Amino acid sequence: MGTRGLLVVYDRGNNKRKYTRIATMYVMYNAYPDGFMCLLCEYLKDRVIRNGISNTYANINGMDDLASIIVSYMKYLASTWQKEDRPNKTPLIPSGYIYLIPNNTKVRETDADFVYYLYPPEGYEKLYDMSMITTQSPTEWLEIPFMAVRVRAYKYDWHNGKLKLLFNGTMGKYYEKYCVHE
Repeated sequence: MGTRGLLVVYDRGNNKRKYTRIATMYVMYNAYPDGFMCLLCEYLKDRVIRNGISNTYANINGMDDLASIIVSYMKYLASTWQKEDRPNKTPLIPSGYIYLIPNNTKVRETDADFVYYLYPPEGYEKLYDMSMITTQSPTEWLEIPFMAVRVRAYKYDWHNGKLKLLFNGTMGKYYEKYCVHE
């Protein structure tokens, strides 16, 4: 048994005022605060979020793209950890470790110990400002560092069925608090 968790990614809804849950991921192990979230930070810390792609490996094309990159990277990580019974096929995409589950799943309906909510960074709506998009070249479009993505981390208390807030801030601050060990 591992430390299980949920990772939920939000984007701005059509009205840009409410958040919309776009992906809910169930992670089977390494869900403690200095676990998979630190691996994601380390992998994505040099990327930027922007509207449009100018550099495939340096950009994240919105929160929906972030969600798909997370699933892909977590599956890749699982392939590096599971060395036995490897087929001679490329790419090696194993079953397990991370699952996409219905967005309306409640924490109490899972066995998650930790829950992480990712929200768009401050200024995110400016990425989709049509006046900027139509008047500037793509190389001049706004970019926001991945480390500015906002995260809320919780420990789920199974005794009272409530979430206990562990962290509320940016991915950069999360990384400093849980992932950087001197």
